[in-house]
Amino acid sequence: MTSVPRQRFSRYLDLTLVLNKGTLALLEDAGGFVLVLSQSAGGKAVVYPGGFHIGFNMDSEAHMRAIHERLTTSGVAICRLLGSINGALTFQCNGPDGMVVEFAHR
Repeated sequence: MTSVPRQRFSRYLDLTLVLNKGTLALLEDAGGFVLVLSQSAGGKAVVYPGGFHIGFNMDSEAHMRAIHERLTTSGVAICRLLGSINGALTFQCNGPDGMVVEFAHR
């Protein structure tokens, strides 16, 4: 497992690495949320279809705004600005390996 995605998710989402074995990493937060990251088969570059993204529903608006602040002050590119969509406060940023990552609170 390359360290860049693992480091970004752990730093920005307050996740702790609980397992790092070859091409697999498990990260967990204090509330028991587990994120599993694995490297593509053969380490080949992944091409995501248009509109593909992963999303995180945040437990509070304050938590989401804190993550937004952490990402923007660290220079992470925000690809959809913080705003309201369908009753949810949300934003998207460029994540590891070109994947779009969305954060939302409803």
